[in-house]
Amino acid sequence: MKREPHSKFTHAIVDCKLTVTWNDGKVEDLSATLPEYLREEIERYLDELDDLRTEYPADYVMEEVSRDMKVAVYFEANAGAHSVAQFDSEETYMACLPALEALAASKGYIVTESLEIGENK
Repeated sequence: MKREPHSKFTHAIVDCKLTVTWNDGKVEDLSATLPEYLREEIERYLDELDDLRTEYPADYVMEEVSRDMKVAVYFEANAGAHSVAQFDSEETYMACLPALEALAASKGYIVTESLEIGENK
């Protein structure tokens, strides 16, 4: 959602996106499909954040956080599992998953994964 500054305040949020990640790894931007009442509520909340950050910076306590994710991939069978790959992004992992599943199936394995999500400041 592109935003225009609502006041004279310096720190104005100029863009906001509502993205969701589904359990199949697909990521969608729902910003364009938000109902109007929800968009208005989000706008009011963002206006309050704009004001708080500018007028009372000491009270503005949110921290800038970026998320770091690693996906460890294993081929698993009854005898156990062994590591076959590690990805630094879910997007890359999801792009490679069909090939990994085909290779695992051809060798009698299934694909399993482990997610590690951390925060970098």
